[in-house]
This record gives sequence, C-alpha cells and structure tokens, in this order.
Amino acid sequence: MLVAGLISGTSADGIDVALVEISGAGFEQTVKTVAFGTTPYPPPVREAVLAISNAATHTAELSQLSFLLGELFAESIARTVEGAGLELADLELIGSHGQTIYHQAVAEDCHGFSVASTLQIGEAAVIAEKTGVPVVADFRTADVAAGGQGAPLVPYVDYLLYRDADR
Repeated sequence: MLVAGLISGTSADGIDVALVEISGAGFEQTVKTVAFGTTPYPPPVREAVLAISNAATHTAELSQLSFLLGELFAESIARTVEGAGLELADLELIGSHGQTIYHQAVAEDCHGFSVASTLQIGEAAVIAEKTGVPVVADFRTADVAAGGQGAPLVPYVDYLLYRDADR
C-alpha cells in the first residue's frame, strides 16, 4: 500500500511529505520510504500560522487559513508524488497530522469543567478533494480525547522500526 504521510511542525517552516510503501501486518509489517519532500510555507502564510498559534484570533481567519493549508498540503503531496515519478492515483491513503496551532494535553479549567484540548488546521476534506485520495486525520485530537498526550503514532512507529526480537 502506497501511503503519503503529511506533517507541518510547530516551527511552521514548511510541509513535509513522506511517501511510504507499507506491506504485511503485525510483526511482519514493513515500511519502506519511497520518497520525501519538503515544501516551505510562503512567508506570509508562515507569518499567519505563527500569529494565530496560541493566540486570540478571528474565526474567519482561522477557517480561511485551515482551508488554505489544505490546498498547500495537497499541492505539496502532488509535487512529492510527481518528483518520485508516480501519480496521485498510485496513492491509496494520505495521513495528515495537520498544523498544530494550539496544544494543551493536560486538562485545565474551562467554564467549570476540566478540559484538555488540541487544535490542528489544514482541512483534510480539502486535501481529499484536491488529490482524489482518502485522507485520515485528527490523530492528535483523537489521542487527547482518549486521555493521551497527543502523539499516538510515535510509540507504535518506534516499535515497528526499532523493535528487538529478544526484548
């Protein structure tokens, strides 16, 4: 299965795309990197992302920026796929972490309730529409909702890549 993994870190310096071939399952599962690409954010977009991260903002700006990042993420995937000599139709799945603009994994008071929360933008529906490929997203959100710290894939990927048969 050819999968594109997509992330933009808290530095908001760009969009990273990894194309990987996943085969097998369980202990027999293998992951092979096919291609990798980074697309820098245009400076005004980076400035906008950093300006709304952990800050009060207008909902219109948040919504527009989320859709814009979805467009940029889709373009970055297309560029990486093309650079690898492949076509978007070769992809079976895209996993998008999105762009974290707020992360608070430890519950705090919110109007008398104890709430942990996280917010990632980069609209997955836009990515799916522009690429024609199914998109899985909200990994961090799902993990925080389940009581985690918001990094649910790291332990599993570490296990897959670095496990030892004797330990």
